[in-house]
Amino acid sequence: MATVIADITEGTIRRDTNGWSATRVFDVESTGGSPIEKPYNAILAIESAQNVVYGSPHPIIPGISVISLIAEHVDRDPDIYRVTVEYGNEATAGGGAGSDELGAETFSVSAQTISEETIYDARGVVLQTRYVDRTITSVPANSAPGLAAVSNPDIITEEKTQTHRVAVERPTFALTFTRIEPRDAFDAARLFNARVNSAPFLGLPSKTVLMNISSDEIDNGRHRVTYEAIYNPRTWMVEIRTSIDGRVPEDVGRLRNVDGLPFSGFNSAQGAALRDVYPSADFSVLALRRPPR
Repeated sequence: MATVIADITEGTIRRDTNGWSATRVFDVESTGGSPIEKPYNAILAIESAQNVVYGSPHPIIPGISVISLIAEHVDRDPDIYRVTVEYGNEATAGGGAGSDELGAETFSVSAQTISEETIYDARGVVLQTRYVDRTITSVPANSAPGLAAVSNPDIITEEKTQTHRVAVERPTFALTFTRIEPRDAFDAARLFNARVNSAPFLGLPSKTVLMNISSDEIDNGRHRVTYEAIYNPRTWMVEIRTSIDGRVPEDVGRLRNVDGLPFSGFNSAQGAALRDVYPSADFSVLALRRPPR
């Protein structure tokens, strides 16, 4: 939990050959969580309470916007963090910046595929085959001995159904954000790598985006941080099925109703359920955005 406790209004404003720049400083009390999580919660509190996010305009000076939010621990109290919001002109913020300047960012969309297994064909029909497991020939108990027994046997055919699971590639896309930042991606990767969005992200529903974060160092003060958001329209939850020899036990639907888990969209009699396999996180703290269209 984090709460803004002070808005230090004497932030600096300057103007030079690069245009206007400014800073705003806030004190935030951030309790709970690890020493790495606390500064993230402090920045999230500023974004929520002050409506200050990466790229938002300065409240007074036109033409400059937020290019960084930095949370630093204040020594006098283990729960107090000072959040410095830096504003720069459009060039500094990335509109006309060089590719290696602080705040410069790029955005791309790429086609990808997701490997998964399915038991359905393109029409949604279960991939099943029915076959004869064995044929038993027996002599009827009331048959007369001799040829009659041979010419009139009882033939018992036992059939079985097999459900087939096959690997397929599902088309999807990935959103890649690259931003020049003053810190490497170590903390961000620890908190957000291999996690799915707990809330809608850029209009995409929750649990449909898987985040990968990496960085490389340009110099001591700049790092190129890459955020790759992979979209899966079926969500990143996994489907599990209960079946015995291709048949769903009669009580599996009742058991699924009791456990309170969501249905997968198939008939409950097919014994399908969805489970979370990736932890989730709120990606809004990363302040990723699509460029204006």
